[in-house]
Amino acid sequence: MDWNIPIPPEEKEAGTLPAICENNEPLLSLMQYAPQLEVYPVYFKEGLAGAMADCLVRSSVADRLLQAARLLPDGLRLVVLDGYRPLQVQQALYDRFKQQLLEQGWTESEEMYAELHRFVARPTANPAKPPRHLTGGAVDLTIAGPDG
Repeated sequence: MDWNIPIPPEEKEAGTLPAICENNEPLLSLMQYAPQLEVYPVYFKEGLAGAMADCLVRSSVADRLLQAARLLPDGLRLVVLDGYRPLQVQQALYDRFKQQLLEQGWTESEEMYAELHRFVARPTANPAKPPRHLTGGAVDLTIAGPDG
């Protein structure tokens, strides 16, 4: 068997996380949890077409974020940058990061796609393998200190 056959980039997925399954959890606005969570919808603020002015996540994700926020030391807070995103936004982020890699000198190759998929999941409407952000099951966040 030839183990050196490259896997087409469209068949590779970001990370090795288990598949996301529909569980009918509602998507919740994180803005309702201010000031426990700070919401800064980064892609909306950047003007990315289709990005939302809020961060939505599954209710179980919201619960975990609130729990994590309570465990932070005084003076630190969670800042949520992104949660659920439409396929259009996923595609735009994928295309943008791919272009950035190409501009940095990467050539379109298996290695470039491996690097791309470390940061942005391949956009797909396949309900069996959705990017996690399309399900509200993923969140991008950071921690801010007293000075922001």
